Amino acid sequence: MSLGYDARFTNSASPFGPSVDRLAPLQRASGSVSLSGGLGQLGASPLSGNLNLRSSYDLLPSGSTPAGLKELRLAGGVSLSKEPWTVSVSSVAELSGLLATSGRDPYLQLGVSGERFGWPVLNAGAANPNVPHGSLELGVLTSYSFKTGSEGFTRLELRAGLPLAFDEFELRPFLAFDFAPTFISGLAPRWSGYGLDATFITCCGSLTLGVLNDRGSWGASIGVDLERRPPVADLPAAVIMPPVK
Repeated sequence: MSLGYDARFTNSASPFGPSVDRLAPLQRASGSVSLSGGLGQLGASPLSGNLNLRSSYDLLPSGSTPAGLKELRLAGGVSLSKEPWTVSVSSVAELSGLLATSGRDPYLQLGVSGERFGWPVLNAGAANPNVPHGSLELGVLTSYSFKTGSEGFTRLELRAGLPLAFDEFELRPFLAFDFAPTFISGLAPRWSGYGLDATFITCCGSLTLGVLNDRGSWGASIGVDLERRPPVADLPAAVIMPPVK
């Protein structure tokens, strides 16, 4: 559980405008409650779940938005682990726009995904197979808008990420296509997301660089793993066993 109160007092002026310096006054109360844990067994497979409720309320107008309820978001999910797969079902509902004109556009989002870690192995028959550190991920995500005058499906997205591991590098391309325009208007599916994680593996560790475009929003990541090495057979002899002096 968390509770917060943000306040910003100002009557200053800026040559750049409030959109840059954020000089508009603010009085906002917010809070959230989260629950997560095991739900028992489904056969021999463990079942876990999570639930989160988050809300915020503005006591002062914010830009063109009047004072009042700003956010009322309920999210939850259930995961089932059955080797070698983990299957998850998730949902998000934004309800503030149904209760107040100050709220966000209301919607319901549902998702189903399956994840298999360390697969596929391209050289499974080798003495030292290249098992990827990433996971194969397949998913479906759909959204339905409850905004007055715009009710209906806004997203029906299929997405996939595939890790490809080699001796000295690993690639994980990601693609997503939105089929909502196809079902609603008979148009071709829209390319809604793409990205790539590239991992370079050396005798001193690995470096991962990633870039992602999700519906026009760009993101980038960088990671370092000092313990990851190429297969032992591929390392120089001096690295495997340094000479004794």
